[in-house]
Amino acid sequence: MERSGEAGGHPSRRSLADRRGAALRRGRRRVRRSLIVEVRLFATFTSYLPPRDRATGATALDVPAGATVDDVAVRLGIPEAMARVALVNGEDAGPKRHLSAGDVVTLFPPLMGGV
Repeated sequence: MERSGEAGGHPSRRSLADRRGAALRRGRRRVRRSLIVEVRLFATFTSYLPPRDRATGATALDVPAGATVDDVAVRLGIPEAMARVALVNGEDAGPKRHLSAGDVVTLFPPLMGGV
């Protein structure tokens, strides 16, 4: 008898996606190894967004579980040494702040002001 998702009914012939999916299932819940966050960049940082997202200043980014604010910046190509102001869900966030699915990460370049 052939089981669904298995070519020829042989477990070793299942697709890689099927095997990974089976390995990630625990009971009825599926364990995610990545998460999606919304990233909003302002001022000169918008140049680090993919071209299609520069007009809006925001993009959705798929990052590994356990990712930090720094990981998001590096993933977008923002140099680690470049100073920045970071918010997660509207609250001040340090560079090592861990992210959760659905978080909104906002990054600003250093702000300067005057009289």
